[in-house]
Amino acid sequence: VVPYLAVLFLALIGVNLFLVLTIGIFLSGIIGLSGGDLTLIAFAQDIWKGFNSMNEAFFLALFCGGISALISHYGGIRWLIWKLQGMVSGNRSAQISIAALVSLIDCATANNTVAIIIVGDVARQISAKYRVDPRRTASLLDIFSCVFQGILPYAAQLLTAAALATQNGVLLNTLDIVPHMWYCFMLALFGILSIFIPFADGICRRHPWVWKKEAL
Repeated sequence: VVPYLAVLFLALIGVNLFLVLTIGIFLSGIIGLSGGDLTLIAFAQDIWKGFNSMNEAFFLALFCGGISALISHYGGIRWLIWKLQGMVSGNRSAQISIAALVSLIDCATANNTVAIIIVGDVARQISAKYRVDPRRTASLLDIFSCVFQGILPYAAQLLTAAALATQNGVLLNTLDIVPHMWYCFMLALFGILSIFIPFADGICRRHPWVWKKEAL
């Protein structure tokens, strides 16, 4: 239990991800060695097995990342952004376009962080032009990039889950997992509802954005 608690605590206080995982691995090893249940050689072998078990997910994620980079290099993402910008006519359509844009880019890149970075500047321009509160824009980017990141069969999360299942003797395709990702579907539903029924905009209404500070 101690390694799990240590990883959780270090993550919550903002320690670097790789450092947190490394500390968790070695803390587990130290506890196992001190208890006599684990030898140094067995510990090293377990680490090696862990690396090997992730090879399939790693190479597939690398392949998908390369395809995404080719799409971006040959202008596919720029075309998508241009087409969606032309469909915006008001505040709600601006919110829908931001949500659609980050969702489509996430589908193309299979990386929600990269999708937010790519769309961020365009979303800021749409937000300023159609008076979408920037806090609302940030929320839409976060919500809809996570929706598709959790259900894409070629995203790292589902590839890792399928690889771990296979490692434990359960032959599982990533497509078999998608129907059970109810959290992502609920997130999409409430995200869309929030555009048409602003039930969670209380803070934005009480503390409206001062647009004169925004460079239009």
